Amino acid sequence: MLPQMKKICLILICYFGAMSILFAQFAENRVARAGSASTMQMHSGLMNMGFSDSVFKQFTGDGDFSDAKSATSFFTNVAWQSLSPFRPGGKKVDLMSAYSYGFEFYRLSESTGTVLMDNTTAPDVSLEVNYWSVNLRGYFFNDPFEDSVQPFFGGGWGFFDGSFSSTTSDGNSHNTSFRGLMAYRSFGVQIALGETSGLIMELREISTSKVIASNDPFNQAAGEDLELDFNGGMINITGFFRF
Repeated sequence: MLPQMKKICLILICYFGAMSILFAQFAENRVARAGSASTMQMHSGLMNMGFSDSVFKQFTGDGDFSDAKSATSFFTNVAWQSLSPFRPGGKKVDLMSAYSYGFEFYRLSESTGTVLMDNTTAPDVSLEVNYWSVNLRGYFFNDPFEDSVQPFFGGGWGFFDGSFSSTTSDGNSHNTSFRGLMAYRSFGVQIALGETSGLIMELREISTSKVIASNDPFNQAAGEDLELDFNGGMINITGFFRF
């Protein structure tokens, strides 16, 4: 990731740690434990993707988009997790208390009007990108069936597709599609705020294959296929419900 992204991640690690302590103190005497009977979990909320290299600039070649490096999903996402205690050979492991696997879908979107706050001569471009992935998580130090604060590390693998809708200087409208493979590494913390509900704060580092755009309306590739790079990092704050 870019140096500035690493700085942001370091700040957020400190923030997550502080918030975990505060929420744990709040929740400690209020959470009636659901126990191991509740092993399924759904979550949704706010997800923000920061691209290492602005995909708007890659697509248009317009320098006004140099800092337009984000796309957001606000409840246009859903994930399912199945949790299990980690007991190899029937024995409890002190470091890793549980694991989970699951499936996730999220849709990110942005447009010229939202990524550029000031009026510019930048072209009118909208982005929508959909991600599908399976994932695996390990829960460390604390038990997600017993403790309020539940740190985890994990990873996911899947694919993504999407499209740009754009209007070029000649007034013509274009639709440009793309698709590719993706993987990510993540760490975060779940905080139980009730018997079956709580909050998840998570950081991800996302790696993708370079994708080929279906067309090149702004002539960025000089007659060749236009390649786009969707690598970046993600910050998620979501709520979960366990059943």
